[in-house]
Amino acid sequence: MFSQRTPSTDDSSRVPAATQCVCTDPGFCERHQCQKTPHLLKLCQTRPDYFQLWEEGHGPLQRNGSGPGLLQRAGNFGSAVVRHVANGGKQVSESVYAARLSICNQCPMLNLKQRICTDQACGCYVDRKARWESEDCPQGKWIATTECGGEHVTDDVSPIEPTVDSIAVGNE
Repeated sequence: MFSQRTPSTDDSSRVPAATQCVCTDPGFCERHQCQKTPHLLKLCQTRPDYFQLWEEGHGPLQRNGSGPGLLQRAGNFGSAVVRHVANGGKQVSESVYAARLSICNQCPMLNLKQRICTDQACGCYVDRKARWESEDCPQGKWIATTECGGEHVTDDVSPIEPTVDSIAVGNE
Protein backbone atom coordinates (compact mmCIF):
# COMPACT_ATOMS: atom_id res chain seq x y z
CA MET A 1 0.00 0.00 0.00
CA PHE A 2 0.99 3.61 -0.35
CA SER A 3 2.06 5.59 2.65
CA GLN A 4 1.46 9.29 3.00
CA ARG A 5 4.58 11.38 3.52
CA THR A 6 4.59 14.30 5.85
CA PRO A 7 6.81 17.13 4.62
CA SER A 8 9.69 17.99 6.86
CA THR A 9 9.57 21.40 8.52
CA ASP A 10 13.28 21.24 9.31
CA ASP A 11 14.94 24.11 7.40
CA SER A 12 18.06 22.01 6.81
CA SER A 13 16.12 19.76 4.42
CA ARG A 14 14.83 22.64 2.28
CA VAL A 15 16.29 23.08 -1.15
CA PRO A 16 17.60 26.59 -1.84
CA ALA A 17 15.44 28.35 -4.41
CA ALA A 18 16.93 28.69 -7.89
CA THR A 19 13.82 30.58 -9.02
CA GLN A 20 11.66 33.42 -7.71
CA CYS A 21 9.46 30.97 -5.78
CA VAL A 22 8.66 32.32 -2.32
CA CYS A 23 6.58 29.39 -1.05
CA THR A 24 7.92 27.63 2.02
CA ASP A 25 5.52 24.70 2.31
CA PRO A 26 3.43 22.47 0.03
CA GLY A 27 -0.22 23.37 -0.36
CA PHE A 28 -2.13 26.05 -2.24
CA CYS A 29 0.13 28.49 -4.09
CA GLU A 30 -1.46 31.95 -4.26
CA ARG A 31 0.94 33.15 -6.95
CA HIS A 32 0.22 30.29 -9.35
CA GLN A 33 -3.33 29.52 -8.17
CA CYS A 34 -2.87 25.76 -7.77
CA GLN A 35 -2.12 23.05 -5.23
CA LYS A 36 1.54 22.06 -5.01
CA THR A 37 2.64 18.76 -3.56
CA PRO A 38 6.09 18.53 -1.95
CA HIS A 39 7.46 17.33 -5.29
CA LEU A 40 5.85 20.17 -7.27
CA LEU A 41 7.05 22.71 -4.72
CA LYS A 42 10.61 21.43 -5.15
CA LEU A 43 10.26 21.73 -8.95
CA CYS A 44 8.95 25.29 -8.57
CA GLN A 45 11.89 26.24 -6.35
CA THR A 46 14.66 24.56 -8.31
CA ARG A 47 13.62 24.32 -11.96
CA PRO A 48 13.38 27.62 -13.86
CA ASP A 49 11.62 25.82 -16.73
CA TYR A 50 8.82 24.59 -14.47
CA PHE A 51 8.63 27.94 -12.66
CA GLN A 52 8.21 29.68 -16.04
CA LEU A 53 5.42 27.28 -17.02
CA TRP A 54 3.55 28.18 -13.82
CA GLU A 55 4.20 31.89 -14.43
CA GLU A 56 2.64 31.54 -17.89
CA GLY A 57 -0.36 29.65 -16.48
CA HIS A 58 0.55 26.30 -18.04
CA GLY A 59 2.22 24.50 -15.12
CA PRO A 60 1.19 21.16 -13.59
CA LEU A 61 -2.21 21.30 -11.83
CA GLN A 62 -3.00 24.75 -13.24
CA ARG A 63 -6.14 25.26 -15.28
CA ASN A 64 -4.18 25.24 -18.54
CA GLY A 65 -3.91 28.94 -19.11
CA SER A 66 -7.50 29.77 -18.32
CA GLY A 67 -6.32 32.72 -16.25
CA PRO A 68 -7.44 33.73 -12.81
CA GLY A 69 -10.62 32.30 -11.31
CA LEU A 70 -13.97 34.04 -11.54
CA LEU A 71 -13.67 35.92 -8.23
CA GLN A 72 -10.14 37.11 -9.03
CA ARG A 73 -11.22 38.18 -12.52
CA ALA A 74 -14.18 40.09 -11.08
CA GLY A 75 -11.89 41.89 -8.63
CA ASN A 76 -9.33 42.68 -11.34
CA PHE A 77 -12.04 43.95 -13.68
CA GLY A 78 -13.64 45.99 -10.90
CA SER A 79 -10.31 47.71 -10.25
CA ALA A 80 -9.93 48.40 -13.98
CA VAL A 81 -13.43 49.90 -14.15
CA VAL A 82 -12.65 52.19 -11.20
CA ARG A 83 -9.46 53.41 -12.93
CA HIS A 84 -11.34 53.85 -16.22
CA VAL A 85 -14.14 55.86 -14.62
CA ALA A 86 -11.65 57.95 -12.61
CA ASN A 87 -9.92 58.73 -15.92
CA GLY A 88 -13.19 60.02 -17.38
CA GLY A 89 -13.85 56.91 -19.47
CA LYS A 90 -11.24 58.01 -22.00
CA GLN A 91 -10.21 55.68 -24.77
CA VAL A 92 -6.98 55.49 -26.74
CA SER A 93 -6.72 56.46 -30.40
CA GLU A 94 -7.35 53.83 -33.07
CA SER A 95 -3.61 53.62 -33.85
CA VAL A 96 -2.70 52.99 -30.19
CA TYR A 97 -5.55 50.46 -29.91
CA ALA A 98 -4.32 48.62 -33.01
CA ALA A 99 -0.74 48.60 -31.70
CA ARG A 100 -1.86 47.25 -28.30
CA LEU A 101 -3.91 44.48 -29.92
CA SER A 102 -1.00 43.59 -32.17
CA ILE A 103 1.18 43.14 -29.09
CA CYS A 104 -1.53 41.12 -27.30
CA ASN A 105 -2.03 38.85 -30.32
CA GLN A 106 1.63 37.81 -30.14
CA CYS A 107 1.64 37.22 -26.38
CA PRO A 108 1.69 33.64 -25.03
CA MET A 109 -0.58 34.78 -22.18
CA LEU A 110 -3.48 35.45 -24.58
CA ASN A 111 -6.20 32.83 -24.88
CA LEU A 112 -6.88 33.39 -28.58
CA LYS A 113 -10.25 31.65 -28.60
CA GLN A 114 -11.75 33.64 -25.71
CA ARG A 115 -9.58 36.77 -26.23
CA ILE A 116 -8.73 36.76 -22.51
CA CYS A 117 -5.37 37.59 -20.94
CA THR A 118 -4.47 34.61 -18.75
CA ASP A 119 -2.02 36.51 -16.53
CA GLN A 120 -3.08 36.01 -12.90
CA ALA A 121 -3.06 39.79 -12.39
CA CYS A 122 -5.46 40.29 -15.30
CA GLY A 123 -8.03 37.94 -16.82
CA CYS A 124 -9.59 40.78 -18.81
CA TYR A 125 -10.98 40.69 -22.33
CA VAL A 126 -8.12 42.28 -24.22
CA ASP A 127 -10.35 43.82 -26.90
CA ARG A 128 -11.99 45.96 -24.22
CA LYS A 129 -8.99 46.58 -21.96
CA ALA A 130 -6.74 47.69 -24.83
CA ARG A 131 -9.19 50.52 -25.62
CA TRP A 132 -9.11 52.02 -22.13
CA GLU A 133 -6.54 54.78 -21.75
CA SER A 134 -6.15 54.08 -18.02
CA GLU A 135 -5.09 50.45 -18.45
CA ASP A 136 -1.76 48.75 -18.98
CA CYS A 137 -0.54 45.25 -19.74
CA PRO A 138 0.26 43.21 -16.60
CA GLN A 139 3.28 41.84 -18.47
CA GLY A 140 4.56 45.39 -19.09
CA LYS A 141 4.21 45.12 -22.87
CA TRP A 142 2.13 48.30 -23.17
CA ILE A 143 1.43 51.10 -20.72
CA ALA A 144 -1.43 53.28 -19.55
CA THR A 145 -1.56 56.77 -21.02
CA THR A 146 -3.38 59.98 -20.17
CA GLU A 147 -3.95 63.12 -22.19
CA CYS A 148 -1.96 66.18 -21.12
CA GLY A 149 -2.06 69.22 -23.38
CA GLY A 150 -2.71 67.08 -26.45
CA GLU A 151 0.25 64.77 -25.79
CA HIS A 152 0.16 61.28 -24.37
CA VAL A 153 2.13 60.81 -21.18
CA THR A 154 2.59 57.63 -19.22
CA ASP A 155 1.12 57.10 -15.77
CA ASP A 156 4.00 54.75 -14.99
CA VAL A 157 7.44 56.27 -14.58
CA SER A 158 9.25 52.95 -14.21
CA PRO A 159 11.48 52.01 -17.14
CA ILE A 160 10.02 49.61 -19.69
CA GLU A 161 11.32 48.14 -22.89
CA PRO A 162 10.24 50.02 -26.02
CA THR A 163 7.16 48.46 -27.59
CA VAL A 164 5.09 49.22 -30.64
CA ASP A 165 2.69 51.12 -28.35
CA SER A 166 5.29 53.25 -26.61
CA ILE A 167 6.77 54.18 -29.98
CA ALA A 168 3.32 54.94 -31.46
CA VAL A 169 2.32 56.93 -28.37
CA GLY A 170 5.44 59.09 -28.67
CA ASN A 171 4.61 59.95 -32.28
CA GLU A 172 1.05 61.11 -31.71
